[in-house]
Amino acid sequence: MVDRTAVDAVMGRLFERMPRAVGAPRDRRRPSGSAGREASRSRMGTMARAASGRPAAVFKLIKSGGCVDAKGLKGQLDYVFSKSVALVDPTGLHAGKEGLEAGDIDRIARNWEQDWWGRTKVGYSSHMLLSYPIGTPAGKVRDITAAVCNEMFSSGDVRYKYIAGVHTDRDHPHAHIILNRRGSDGKLFTLRYGSAVSYQSIRDAMVAHGERHGVEMTASNRFERGLVHRPPTTREVYKAREQHRAPKDRVRVGSDLDFAKSQVDNAASLYGALGVLAERQDLHRVADVLSRANAVLNEYGPLPRGDAFMADAETLSEAEGFDTVLAELEDRFGRIGEKLDALPASERADLEKEQADLLADLASLNRAAPGNESLETPPGDASPYNAVLVSDPDRLGDERTVSQLGETLAESGIDPKTVLARVEAGNERQYLERQWMLDDLQNHAAARGLDLTASEEFQEARASLEDLYAEIRQDLQEVGAFAHDLELSEAGGELVERPAMPEAIRRGVEAAERGATVADPGERSAIADALRETLDGEVLQQLRAGRSDVLSGITASPAAQSALASILVEEDRERGHSIDAQAAADLRREAAERLVAQRRPGHGSSGIDHE
Repeated sequence: MVDRTAVDAVMGRLFERMPRAVGAPRDRRRPSGSAGREASRSRMGTMARAASGRPAAVFKLIKSGGCVDAKGLKGQLDYVFSKSVALVDPTGLHAGKEGLEAGDIDRIARNWEQDWWGRTKVGYSSHMLLSYPIGTPAGKVRDITAAVCNEMFSSGDVRYKYIAGVHTDRDHPHAHIILNRRGSDGKLFTLRYGSAVSYQSIRDAMVAHGERHGVEMTASNRFERGLVHRPPTTREVYKAREQHRAPKDRVRVGSDLDFAKSQVDNAASLYGALGVLAERQDLHRVADVLSRANAVLNEYGPLPRGDAFMADAETLSEAEGFDTVLAELEDRFGRIGEKLDALPASERADLEKEQADLLADLASLNRAAPGNESLETPPGDASPYNAVLVSDPDRLGDERTVSQLGETLAESGIDPKTVLARVEAGNERQYLERQWMLDDLQNHAAARGLDLTASEEFQEARASLEDLYAEIRQDLQEVGAFAHDLELSEAGGELVERPAMPEAIRRGVEAAERGATVADPGERSAIADALRETLDGEVLQQLRAGRSDVLSGITASPAAQSALASILVEEDRERGHSIDAQAAADLRREAAERLVAQRRPGHGSSGIDHE
């Protein structure tokens, strides 16, 4: 059940990919080459290599580079191949040539134009650029580009026509790829984030095939290299070259700058987490490199290029060893995932608990990552999946228990054996409770024919599931497996009597759990008043300093904690209280990010959340 997105969340997106589920449908456009298998490296490895100062594999999609007719394509091909020193042609018709002649260009344009029908806003062709480290020989640029293009555009179920030319007129040798967007399936090619053919997958392929040809690169993105501003335009690059100066970045401002800095902040924390992991493996040189990368990004500085950080052979050797450690870590999760895929739901609980424990161990390396609280916070009492509730585990396997639970869950879509296995596993993490609750919700909604993407039907399914959980708990109390008449403290997981939550705060929590923002001024004021009445002075002071986590005693939902804290701080500021501007801004950003995350499929809160 726990997939790569869970690992990404725990380590802050350190893993780029995890193995797909057994039996999951294969993407018809997915490449089948090495970058889809051997080179499917973790983001941890990519960032470790970026910290080492290895040059980046640069991929660009040229904006306004699409052609709408044969005339435009001819002009584009003429530009690319009038300056090329080598070319890549999958048809083999132009093998050995450095460029194309007018007749060659004319034949390609006529051939491609036959595929150009229908309407498109960006043209029927795409113009892409792969840029390589300074000093890369043109022959290696050609061979690596050929391998990348073959993998991305010729090896899947859908194939595309393309041709590429190698240029060496800049410091960085590069290849221009002109692609006919009409695929063999009749659909137009599109680069899409998270898909088989994306900016990241092409950079990954460049790194993988580059290694085979002795060209070391990293597939890191600009934020992971500490680059806050946008890269210069192609026009600016050429203009700067004519004027013998460095090209100027496109400067970010306002909310765009805030977003970029937040991404660099995330990357900085990841380098710090990787440094801790390297130190645990006694790879002290690598740990030092990663710690320095963390320090550089904390100041919003760019990572040094070349070998500024990793200059000696011993450190480079350690880096290779660290790569192996990261690969083994990813493989370990992959093996558990494969085992889970092979088991029926009723036999997965122990293995899912083991996987959650591994995730919690990773979370200790990067405690700042959003959502990690759920791996260290005990489960609540919204479901039966809490080890503290169990008073006599031996009774869970009794025939009476199985029979009674079977009657309660009849036609609910929820398997009683799976529920009992989860209870017996002895869960101590809120994270796993949420995963199991979401699974129950999906199964229950399917059995009742409810659409979870529809708000009203989601609420109906959620309310029905809550009723079922109450019946399950009552059943397990009656057979003596659960303790009677006790509730759980969300803060500590201890069996205590919990005070009632003020109505205004409850409404604020419920809104945050839906991923909704409380906008009504009267409602915001009521929530702030309730918080002031409920919380003591020290907690209020910590809230006003930006510490939303002090609300864990009210709600275990990070999104709700941030939302309530932000409301209180904003209301206090309007009343004239002295509030730190940076703390208020940080809380607003934190609340916004967590509410957005709350709307994503499969994301939980203190219980079950709507998309």
